[in-house]
This record gives sequence, C-alpha cells and structure tokens, in this order.
Amino acid sequence: MANNLIPGTIARVYAQELMGDGFYAQAIEVKRIGSASGTAQERYRLTISDGQGFCQAMLATQINSLVSNEGPGKLTKNSIIFIKEHICNVMQGKKLVIALNLEVVGQHHDTIGNPQSLEPRDPNKAGGPAGPSYNVAQQQQPAGGGGNQNR
Repeated sequence: MANNLIPGTIARVYAQELMGDGFYAQAIEVKRIGSASGTAQERYRLTISDGQGFCQAMLATQINSLVSNEGPGKLTKNSIIFIKEHICNVMQGKKLVIALNLEVVGQHHDTIGNPQSLEPRDPNKAGGPAGPSYNVAQQQQPAGGGGNQNR
C-alpha cells in the first residue's frame, strides 16, 4: 500500500490551518474510553500521526462502528485513514482533533516514521521530560501560502 502521509500535516491540523480540508494520517493508537458503569456511550480515542508529529483525536460517536465492524474497513492500530471532516476542541486543557467523518484506506504493519508529540510538555509532571518535543512552528507556512520564495 502506498504511503499517503505528508509530514507536517498533523502540525497544520493541530494549528487549525486545515479546517476545511481532509487529510491522511495513521492511527498509531486506538483506545476505547468510557465510564465503568456503562451509562455513557462508549468513545474512542486515537493517536494520529503523519510520520513526523502526532496528536490526540476522538471519533465522533456516529462513526464508532468503524472500530467494531469486521472486514477491510475496520479501524485498528496502524490503520491509514483519510479524515474527511474534523474540528479541533480543547478538552480538559488539551487540544483534541474530533474526527467527524473518516475512511480507513489501508493497514500498515508498524508505526510509520518516528513521530513526536505536538502537545506541549508539562515540566511539573512526574518523571520529567520524556524526550524532545516536536515544534509546531517548524511546519507553519508563511502568510500567502509560501508559494513565492526568493531564489
């Protein structure tokens, strides 16, 4: 399967520069979350990556079936996905991408690249820094789309 990931895409999504555009990503983690009592509808948290950066995402509940369905369109760890529609929200002090509509376009056997977190590190957390953090500013395009560059 061809690798449709474009490095820097997740940084642009995280910076809310791709709000109307779809994008390819790899779901490097798919985790069910929900209440222990079972009263709340189950939700799925994803970690999405472009091979360079990663961030947290949630599936909108109307597409939860992508995780529970069997067959080639099933969303699993390391799936390559095309997120057709999304929004960005801040929940519990962290930015999340909410996937409103997506398509599973393929599977990969492992995590592509060596993605780094886009979430700012909290120096007060136990254990200290866990390695280099990814700088969102490295991937931002200049105003005007960056098409005209001095040569």
